[in-house]
Amino acid sequence: MFCPNCGTENKEPAAFCLNCGMSLEFLTSAVAMETESPKARRLLRRVVIILGLGFLCILLGMAGLWAYRRFTSPGERIAYLKKEESGKVGLWVINAEGTNPVQIFRDAEEIQFPYNPYRHISTPFSPDNRALLFTAEQDSKYRLYRASVSGSDLVALTNPGAAASGVFSPDGKQLLIVTQSEQGGKRDLFLADRSGRSQVELAVDADNVWAWFSRDSKRLLIWELDAGKTDLFSLRIADKSRTTLVEQATDASASFSNSGEPLLLWVKDRDNPNGALYLTDAEGETRERILEAADQISATFLPGDKRIAVSLNRAGRHSFGLLSADGSFLAEVVAGAQNLLYQPSRDGRRVLVAVQQSGKWDVYTVDANGRILAQLASNLDDWPDYRLSPDGRWVSFKEKADGKLRRYLVTIDGSQQVTLFEGADSTWNLAFSPDGARIVYDVEREGEITIYVADSDGSNRKKLVEGGYYPAWSN
Repeated sequence: MFCPNCGTENKEPAAFCLNCGMSLEFLTSAVAMETESPKARRLLRRVVIILGLGFLCILLGMAGLWAYRRFTSPGERIAYLKKEESGKVGLWVINAEGTNPVQIFRDAEEIQFPYNPYRHISTPFSPDNRALLFTAEQDSKYRLYRASVSGSDLVALTNPGAAASGVFSPDGKQLLIVTQSEQGGKRDLFLADRSGRSQVELAVDADNVWAWFSRDSKRLLIWELDAGKTDLFSLRIADKSRTTLVEQATDASASFSNSGEPLLLWVKDRDNPNGALYLTDAEGETRERILEAADQISATFLPGDKRIAVSLNRAGRHSFGLLSADGSFLAEVVAGAQNLLYQPSRDGRRVLVAVQQSGKWDVYTVDANGRILAQLASNLDDWPDYRLSPDGRWVSFKEKADGKLRRYLVTIDGSQQVTLFEGADSTWNLAFSPDGARIVYDVEREGEITIYVADSDGSNRKKLVEGGYYPAWSN
């Protein structure tokens, strides 16, 4: 390299000129930069590419998370029905904030949502909120349909018939399907995968038939009625092996404990002419009688399986009580009622008991030991149509007075009451969000129907849909 001061050639890398002594470090650095710049540029390109790919992955991940939350997050979606201009009914799904409405089905004469026995509500949503299950009537015939919440993949699971219904298993991986033929009215029962396409026949040509899953989705109880006689079966889903629990009984019913075993089995047959309630294992090999002498018994394990709620019908008079898990008597809460209904809270600490006496309804909160904690409603003319929030804090009621409807909320201890609306011509449903923090409900006045969302205490009300009715919140 040459000295810029005197022009003398110097060997690289020289710090000073050999002739005039001028510093040449800046020239040495420039030469090094020129030599290394191709490598630096290649390295820089690699870094930019890697960073770009990383940023793209982050964007894709965020988009996937948004899509997942939009279509599957608990409480984010609401299904509802809406009258079309033609007078037919359509099924819609909308974001709980009132955005992104999607029409799932149209041109139905009627649409019905399946009843979820684990949540005590009617809802079309699968447990993971990705699919919908519903029955639609067209041309006076019913079919069961499955669709994604985005409106795609609409599939008819049954042929047109006199009736069709279904329910998802608690894990959402299976479906129970019941169909009724137009000729003869016989019913068939099928077990299918979550798509509904792979169907296994469980019962054929029954006068009536239904089944329900254990909470772990590993077993089924199948109830079948033919020629006035009842059969009950326990079925292990993995290998489809079936055990007969009751055969040719006058009447019978059964329910799983929350852990799957033991079962509660009520039967009225030759050996139990007055009716008896048993504790039994899922195979029916061990059986312990815990109650008897009742025309009908409805029994349910409370969550946690430490208590059993029991409603008995003796000669048309109803009573309600609680038993210990081993069937020993704990407390009688109500006796001699004209009619009676009950619903446990999800944590098993409270039970709502609705009692009809002399044509009027009263509703009470009872703890797991059978003590009445509060009276939530009294002297209602009609069935109270109550809804218990998932967190167990609020109960909603529907009341009729002077031909108009009122819906209100009461805290589970009866200390607070909030009126949502009054003076309505009709109201079809109220549903709580899965965490119990919000509600959705419909109101009809003078032919105008509106769906509202609000906080669970009725505050922060917002109009969600005009013309919509029967809203159902996702899981």
